[in-house]
Amino acid sequence: MQFRDSTLKQMTWAQLMFFYCGVVVVSVTALLFARSRSRQKRSWWGGFLFGGIVTAGVCALSMVLARILFPEYPVRPTDERGAVALTLPVAVTALYLLKRSHLRALDKTRRKSRAMWTVGGVYLAGLWLCYHATVTPLRAALPWGASKIREWTWNEGFLPDFTTFLSARVSLVQFEEYVKRLKLEPAGVEDVSWWRDDRAMWWRVPKAQAPVYRLTNGDYTVEATYVDGAIWVKASEQ
Repeated sequence: MQFRDSTLKQMTWAQLMFFYCGVVVVSVTALLFARSRSRQKRSWWGGFLFGGIVTAGVCALSMVLARILFPEYPVRPTDERGAVALTLPVAVTALYLLKRSHLRALDKTRRKSRAMWTVGGVYLAGLWLCYHATVTPLRAALPWGASKIREWTWNEGFLPDFTTFLSARVSLVQFEEYVKRLKLEPAGVEDVSWWRDDRAMWWRVPKAQAPVYRLTNGDYTVEATYVDGAIWVKASEQ
């Protein structure tokens, strides 16, 4: 596992996805729209500007809506899938523009399908790439059905020191699979209430004697426990 921070790791999945849509999806849509217009003997630059401006405008409106619906994101943890879903209007707008632009084009069915598949593929690829570029190993190991996911990371900056806290609602079976996936070993039963840390206000591990699983590898340590139907994980490097 690699826990050291990077520029991408400092961004969230939703933040990077909005950036991806604003740059990649908008650019691809503008180019495909311009090519369609040029085949109709219309201005290539006019099509490029129109397709780009419309798609970029929808992307900007989606970002504003995201700020309204999630005003404290990412400071206060939330379900990122809801924030990421707000990028969907960008893809829908791009598909609609390309569909309309090919109505008068020659051989319109094949070209329309190819252009729409291209944009759809670019958007789906962005979802996958942005997720894996920003997700931490602790979060990536969670089952897809995990809910109420919260994660907080503190990093010293130019020093390697870091601390990461993660909690999520999972079943006991999913917790057992999680510790196996991270190769954590049983470390006995401990009072886990001392894990609490005021730096993350939501990090309130219940007072309980619970089994702890631990992995120490070089300078970093990962610990996990299961209390009250939730997994509590902390990792640190010094």
